[in-house]
Amino acid sequence: MNSHNVVLAFSVLLLGLITFCYRFSFIHPKGRKLAENIPPSFLAFLAPTTFSAIIANNLLVSQSNSVEFQQKIIVALLSLIVAYFTKSIIVTLIFGLGLLWVLQWQSWVILF
Repeated sequence: MNSHNVVLAFSVLLLGLITFCYRFSFIHPKGRKLAENIPPSFLAFLAPTTFSAIIANNLLVSQSNSVEFQQKIIVALLSLIVAYFTKSIIVTLIFGLGLLWVLQWQSWVILF
């Protein structure tokens, strides 16, 4: 096993342990009291950071071609603008997925 695999395995186990402890805290009788001490402002950042991590992972993984990467960058930037003005995740998702579908369909039509 090389060092990259060890770091990956350790990261997965650590994140799994953190997730388990967080979820178990709501089941355990004394855990509910501990969970009440978590400030709501901390939980407000949970959805945007998770959403950002998913998007960043999708953008930064190797793409099959440069056209696909350019399409995703365009969609990400325009979706960022839509998210800023609408402050709605649903509207942003619908806009981003729709725009990506249109751009991919357009490039597919041009190829054939």
